[in-house]
Amino acid sequence: MRNILLLISMLGLLPAGCGRTVSDTDTVSCDTFVYSVKGGDSLRLDRYTDTPAAEIDAKKPCMIFVFGGAFISGTRDAESYRPFFEYMAREQGYTVVSIDYRLGMKKAMQAGTLSEETFPEAWITTLAMATGDLYDATAYVCDHASAWGVDKTRIVASGSSAGAITVLMGEYGICNGHPLARQKLPQDFNYAGVISYAGAIFNTQEELLSLIHI
Repeated sequence: MRNILLLISMLGLLPAGCGRTVSDTDTVSCDTFVYSVKGGDSLRLDRYTDTPAAEIDAKKPCMIFVFGGAFISGTRDAESYRPFFEYMAREQGYTVVSIDYRLGMKKAMQAGTLSEETFPEAWITTLAMATGDLYDATAYVCDHASAWGVDKTRIVASGSSAGAITVLMGEYGICNGHPLARQKLPQDFNYAGVISYAGAIFNTQEELLSLIHI
């Protein structure tokens, strides 16, 4: 039985730096990896850690974070998130992974196909894309857990707004044995917890079945 922590808040292949100036006293490092390429989208994740993997005595818990923005905006490396990531890495001992994911609503708006009539289908597609990307990022972390010093049994999914919806939908899919989860995640994988900052679960089980390859 997994625990879901629901908090309502007001609020690559080769690594590269996260593009941030780090002071001499800053012990948190950040590396960027491409975890999936889908069409023209190269999806990246940033890994924040306070201890180099080679120096880790015991495997660390990991928090995967999904940014918010109504599925039309937002970035994984927004400056407003950095203090949270660095606090979790430095003070709480987590490896923090902040991920890209495809913004389905933005794509529909850019294509000029979003209308009152097409919104329900666009919404289902948006959820399937975001959830599938979360699963792919999770699988990438699991594949690199040994090298990164991550405990695969202590991976927590966290998100804000659209990201909160995504992590809840991700957990919902796992709990209900959805084909999308079975296809993309390691066998018997469970999130150790879910932290959702203002999200909701949408019962789209039947509709998502037709979109497992998105």
